[in-house]
Amino acid sequence: MKTIVIHLDEHDDLISVRDRMVWSKSQRILLVWPEEDQPMLARKYDLVSLQRHANSLGAQLGLITRDADVRANARELGISVFRNEKQAQRQRWGRIRRRRRFHRRAQNVERADGLRVALGERKTSSYSLGWSRLVIFSIGVLAVLGMGVFLLPGATIALEPVQIDQRVSMKLIADPLIAAPGINGVIPARKVSTVVEVQGEIPASGKTRLPDQKARGTVEIINLTDQPLIIPAGAILSVHGTPQLRFATTREVGLQAVGGAAVSVPVQAIGGGTAGNLPAGTVFSLEGSLGPNVAVSNPAGFTGGSDLSVPAPSKTDYEKLRQQLLATLLDRAGADLATAMGSEEQMLAGTLKLEQVLEESLLPEVGSPGDRLRLSLRAEYSGYSISRVDLNQLAEITLDAYLPTGRRAVPASLITETTGQPRMLADGRIEWQVTASRKTIPDLPRQDLQKAVLGKRPEDAAKVLATLMQLEQPPRITLNPSWWFWMPSLGFRIQIEGL
Repeated sequence: MKTIVIHLDEHDDLISVRDRMVWSKSQRILLVWPEEDQPMLARKYDLVSLQRHANSLGAQLGLITRDADVRANARELGISVFRNEKQAQRQRWGRIRRRRRFHRRAQNVERADGLRVALGERKTSSYSLGWSRLVIFSIGVLAVLGMGVFLLPGATIALEPVQIDQRVSMKLIADPLIAAPGINGVIPARKVSTVVEVQGEIPASGKTRLPDQKARGTVEIINLTDQPLIIPAGAILSVHGTPQLRFATTREVGLQAVGGAAVSVPVQAIGGGTAGNLPAGTVFSLEGSLGPNVAVSNPAGFTGGSDLSVPAPSKTDYEKLRQQLLATLLDRAGADLATAMGSEEQMLAGTLKLEQVLEESLLPEVGSPGDRLRLSLRAEYSGYSISRVDLNQLAEITLDAYLPTGRRAVPASLITETTGQPRMLADGRIEWQVTASRKTIPDLPRQDLQKAVLGKRPEDAAKVLATLMQLEQPPRITLNPSWWFWMPSLGFRIQIEGL
């Protein structure tokens, strides 16, 4: 008889061995365990499963293994166990165990009835069995309907209780040196700062004078040497004591080689303006190498110089524009800090101030010609902020201390308002007054309200609720399903809104 030998390895499991048995196509399947003493397929269940699988394939199952547990289980199941393959080829294998099939006999109705009569039993009529089943079914349906009536109806009650304002005024102190609020009204403060810049301009309201026409006149130049001298056109003369006031000759002249020789020369002021209008007898000096060799005087005064009046920024204009820009910078700094802090922090009003002006650019300078004054400022501002959570926490604690008996606060109705200007104390802390207010409603537990309306008609339930609390308007009761006419009998099926 053909025998297929399947050598198992340490990675084989029940599924892989069964698959290999399927592909064997033989009447005898010999499973060989590996030589290593490693526990595998040692459970009795594994061998039972392999034996049944072999039987289903119409094959006999044999084993070669040194595992004592496997050998013991195989003997209990009647599976042949061999020492080696040669013994398996020579010796006889056990037979295939086939499952016996049991067939139930058909019941002999007449014989069964005869036995009932002999035992004194009465045959149950199909008619009575039908009625009993109908009664039991009806009771079950009624029980389900009763549970549905008890459990399914629901109701929603919308209440609008009368709200009463609760208000309290309290004095708070913000301290930059603490990290957590205290019950004594002291909360942490944080110093915040920002840098802002702005530009602006205004029309100039002042006036300044600019040189216009140049002064003219004649000077007398005297030779102090015995040498002939040539005074070129454009020679520069300066006024003694006023070196910035200068004149230039308009033509060339010569002096004879005789001490005391004199010549008259026309001159014109280098710069325009009335400053060049000089009186007779003004002392001049000739600039350059010829200066020590001559003396200069003006027998007659200089005339013809004039000034022009033009717009120019004044100091008042500068102060006015600077104050406007500082006010704009303050507003911008407050807006920037409010955006940076978001909704979690609140700036203490009155604490924002100018720390320093970082850059200032003025064009034109005060007194210089110009019809408009332009100013650019870049400055740093700082102030103090507090946490809204800390503020609301202190406000809630204070309001709770004065909350009337029988009332409770409406959630999210707290409002805090700063009254008066914050005041900086000598120790660096900030003191200010705050008014806190919120809405309150009657404090009635939902369970009591639900219990009060259980099983009542909606109109009766509305009257009961109106007697338990003050309402702005009658309760709105919605039943589910809408065609139902009684309030639910279970409290958890009643939803109350508005509390």
